[in-house]
Amino acid sequence: MVKLWLGKPQKEYLNEAEGGYDMIYKYGSRTLSFHYLEEDEQIHLISIY
Repeated sequence: MVKLWLGKPQKEYLNEAEGGYDMIYKYGSRTLSFHYLEEDEQIHLISIY
């Protein structure tokens, strides 16, 4: 659903180090990071920097 709301992320990858799937969006000096346990699952963690 995040892609429908925010469009294509700047980074999208399988995060083998933490075990999951990450999508990163950047807006100016801010970053939104979405972490999923598995691709196409519900959001597990959101970080805002």
